[in-house]
Amino acid sequence: GYTNANGFFDGIHGFMSINGVVSQSWGGEWITQGVYDYSTPTATRVGVAVTTLANGSLWERGVARIGGTDRIFNVPSGASAATDTHLFGVNSSGLMVGDAVFSDGKKCGFTWNGTSTVRLSVPNATSSTARASSDTGVVVGSAVVSGVQRGYFCVPGLGFLYPGAIP
Repeated sequence: GYTNANGFFDGIHGFMSINGVVSQSWGGEWITQGVYDYSTPTATRVGVAVTTLANGSLWERGVARIGGTDRIFNVPSGASAATDTHLFGVNSSGLMVGDAVFSDGKKCGFTWNGTSTVRLSVPNATSSTARASSDTGVVVGSAVVSGVQRGYFCVPGLGFLYPGAIP
């Protein structure tokens, strides 16, 4: 943790170790909550940080360091800025996954390639999140369906598969 010039608590910054080399994950004014995944081939790490918006409000945002450049996943198209976004996983091609609240008010998992977002609309789910993606594009996550939290696979060309309820 850090304190500011007045001695007040200023934030927790995330650190990670890759092959024994420790580095701070994010710089600037972000109060980092965590680094969740790292892709060696694309030198991409993803996580979540609290960011200060122009109006002074604080919201969680998915953050990615791609190579040496920091990127913020703000909000999906059409969604209010007054919502949290998260990035939890990245595969070897740089495809990132997470969750956000979309303009219809539903929290859903998504994929993000650094440019465009694809919403993962899990059938009959009241909310969902995406946690990881394989190198072949299979996304895994969890969704609340009929009041039960269930794990899912989203397989390109096949859709959503539910292996069972999460204990």
